[in-house]
Amino acid sequence: MKELLQELVPYLKTKDAMSYFVNRIDTAILELSSSDVTHLDNYFTLKEMGTLTKYIISFDDLKKLREELMQIPVITIKIAFRPSAYFESMLTDSILRAVKEFCVVQIVFDHHLLGGAVVDFKGRYRDYSVSGAINEWRRRKI
Repeated sequence: MKELLQELVPYLKTKDAMSYFVNRIDTAILELSSSDVTHLDNYFTLKEMGTLTKYIISFDDLKKLREELMQIPVITIKIAFRPSAYFESMLTDSILRAVKEFCVVQIVFDHHLLGGAVVDFKGRYRDYSVSGAINEWRRRKI
């Protein structure tokens, strides 16, 4: 299953892409009989099918894939502006290269930040925002 996840990396960089993929797996599980995985092409693109058919040979494999996908950690990045698709793609790629671990990225717009970013990954929270720095400065002054 690890090989399959590695091949799916180009399709599943963001939390939204991951959610959409898992939703299609859920739909396939609900609509297909428990012994039939021959009609997965109704739920996935040709590229995805090229990857899936190498590894998914039973209904249980499909369920196992879903469970594996749900265990992938999410890096949440809060930023102070709505990014363009290009910026979001570049930021996501940069983060995934830096982390060196299979995960997905969720970029969240938060107008309270003023600038910078807040990063949350595996329970570790780091505030690199301007508003966070101001709040920390105020806390130290009081």
